Amino acid sequence: MKAAYYEEPGAAVNVLRVGEVDDPAPGDGEVLVRVHVHGVNPTDCKRRAGQRGRLPSPRVIPGYDGAGVIETVGTGVDSGRVGQRVWLWEAAHQKWDGAAAELVRLPASRAMPLPEDANFADGASLGVPAITACHALMLGGPLEGEMVIVTGAAGAVCNYAVQLAKRMGATVIGTVRGEDNRAEDARHAGADHVVNTDRESLKEVALDLTDGKGVRTMIDVDLGAHLDYAWRIVAQNGTIASFGSASNPAPVIDWPKFMYRNIRLNGVAIFEVPEAAKQRAVAYVQRKVWKQATFGITWTAATRSTPSPRRISGRKPADPEARCWWRSARADNFVRPTNHAGGPPASDANSTRSSPFAAPVARMLSHTSGASGRPCALRSARRLRSGSPGIITGTSGWAGGHARTSAM
Repeated sequence: MKAAYYEEPGAAVNVLRVGEVDDPAPGDGEVLVRVHVHGVNPTDCKRRAGQRGRLPSPRVIPGYDGAGVIETVGTGVDSGRVGQRVWLWEAAHQKWDGAAAELVRLPASRAMPLPEDANFADGASLGVPAITACHALMLGGPLEGEMVIVTGAAGAVCNYAVQLAKRMGATVIGTVRGEDNRAEDARHAGADHVVNTDRESLKEVALDLTDGKGVRTMIDVDLGAHLDYAWRIVAQNGTIASFGSASNPAPVIDWPKFMYRNIRLNGVAIFEVPEAAKQRAVAYVQRKVWKQATFGITWTAATRSTPSPRRISGRKPADPEARCWWRSARADNFVRPTNHAGGPPASDANSTRSSPFAAPVARMLSHTSGASGRPCALRSARRLRSGSPGIITGTSGWAGGHARTSAM
């Protein structure tokens, strides 16, 4: 089979290759999936860049998330699953070979049924961000009738958190920064109140909406940015669940303020979550995403020379190694880097189509950005614009050569 892989850590343009590797075979309790779409996460970028310690093996095929069709099964797995359409999660967890390949083997529990009316891109956009969001919300207990704050509500994980919190019956205060389009993303996901913290005070809005009591749960993408007043906007016996602190990686907490309000502070590193908790989150995502798919989205074409209705794009990364374009996951599927001096190709082409669920598909297009090389996920799919990078890997027609999947 063909796969994207690297054998040493480094910048994507320097270490990623696409080439032939041996076909995997499913072991006990595993399934073998022919991958149609592979989603890229920040974790893929960090692992490839060497920010997760030594490589787990001499060769690494990245890719935690994806979607495809079960081709064969190992012992102990119902043979009736052969031919089943599935979305994948943790495809690269504690193993060297992930979903950035034509075939991937993984535990049967990591291959969830994908409804016939959902496309593979919808399935590949779930995985890490949706499960992280769901588990974070569940840490707050039952949310029916409660109020929840979700920071960074236009981003990948937190856009899912908004949508799932609404499905749990909560009233959602979503925060955004920067452009008005981000507020639109948050509202489109279902946020009842949107606060642009560049212009408004989250503390004032939250206290006003809760009559000074604070919210039951806060899902926080940047803990260090809010610790000074988070204790005040979360209710007594409330919960803060955080999976990031980019603005202040080593925050200092004024613990008595949290302690005397009995506020529970939870870190969320989804790969380290107990298996039972992961399965609860996955089951909820499976049940609610496909059953209650009500928020439509629009995907905008990536830049390339010929129009195609199946392309996704995101904002232009500062790091030129991530500038690439792609064609659909059919027989002619391939991914190419653009010229590193001038960014994307000159020709632009836009096309749109609808998805049944407002999944922040752009998180599939994660890339390294800025001088720091810090991986980040792009904003939700409705925010996507022409002239920016996109990357999806498909089942066939791989173009061999150097750094074809340069955004990973």
